[in-house]
Order: sequence, then C-alpha cells, then structure tokens
Amino acid sequence: MLRILFIALVGLAAPLAATAEELNLFAWSEYVPQGVLDGFTKATGIQVNYETYASNEEMLAKLMSGAASYDLIQPSEYTIEAMVKEKLLLPLDHTKLPNLKNIGKEYYGLPYDPKLE
Repeated sequence: MLRILFIALVGLAAPLAATAEELNLFAWSEYVPQGVLDGFTKATGIQVNYETYASNEEMLAKLMSGAASYDLIQPSEYTIEAMVKEKLLLPLDHTKLPNLKNIGKEYYGLPYDPKLE
C-alpha cells in the first residue's frame, strides 16, 4: 500500500513540478510514513504538506467547511460518492497525467469511479 502511494506521488511529480513546489496531502493519520514523504521530496524537489484526519466524517467536515484546500486526499470508498454529490472532487485531466498508464488495471472501472476520474 505504501509503495503504491509513493509510486502514485512520484507519478504526479512531473506535472506538479511545472506548476507547484508544494503538494498538500490530506490523508489518514499514520498512513504515510515520514520516509515516504521525504523520499518524494528528495526525488522531485516538491515539499509535501501532510495533514491527517482520524475519520471520514472529520475529513468531510473539514472539506465542506472550505477551510482548506488539498491537492491529494485519501478517502475511503464509501465516502467518495458523498464527495462527488457535494462537488468536493474535481475530475482528473488524463492529458496532464502521463504516468497514469502505470496505475494497475484493477483500479479502473470501480463502481464509484468507472472512468478513473
């Protein structure tokens, strides 16, 4: 799981490097070791601002309040549908993600995201 997250983060590096020097990550507490964040920064030069939450409800409340903005979040599957209905997620622009081809096919066609958006 952690290796997948690191690979996903590094896969974002090329598009982000052209536009940002920081990545704002909002994820479950204790899910991303500091070594993964440090490795990403070392590999890309992009600083990761890592903020955590303990429950999907806590995450949703913060997102819906508009108090903060994140580049990458890590919701549980059942929360994604609610986030889509509340317009809390933006679709991915596949043309800006050249490394998307490296995402495993098992992540395509999921019920809550059939187009990998």
